[in-house]
Amino acid sequence: MKWVSLGTTRDGATFYDPAGAVRNGKRVQVSIRAVPESDTPISFIARVELDCEQPSLALISGQQFGADNEVVRSRTVPANQIERDPLFEGSEHAQLYRLICPKGPPLHKFKGPPIVVVPGEE
Repeated sequence: MKWVSLGTTRDGATFYDPAGAVRNGKRVQVSIRAVPESDTPISFIARVELDCEQPSLALISGQQFGADNEVVRSRTVPANQIERDPLFEGSEHAQLYRLICPKGPPLHKFKGPPIVVVPGEE
């Protein structure tokens, strides 16, 4: 894998592997890597799927690495449990969407979280 930087924030650096992108119609799977700003040598590699028609991102699998690059945790999401999160302008993965889906529709601005109603205990 050849990691290309998506940028750095106060939380750490994010990369993606453009050569490993696999297209299936309007959806593209790609690997991303997050390296947190931390004294502990850890990183996370995820396989995600971007929908270039209805801008969203789904986690397919992920691996957390510790010191010496050993896998300390690994998970593949069962196909029937994959959840798609909508992408918004300014969100963490907006730049990745624009790189992977250059002809996709523009991202909408985030207008705040949906109202969540939690039933009270009686």
